[in-house]
Amino acid sequence: MMYCLDTDIISYFFRGEKRVVSKITAIPLDEISTTIINYSELKFGALSKFE
Repeated sequence: MMYCLDTDIISYFFRGEKRVVSKITAIPLDEISTTIINYSELKFGALSKFE
């Protein structure tokens, strides 16, 4: 089964939200994906914090 993570879930994971981290770490890495849109949103959000 494949899991496509959205921007919010990835953000929660990077923030260390325990519930999200435990669920994601239980999924094999080869079953996790995201989209280029999510990548762009995360990159834009990260870069805007440095301005």
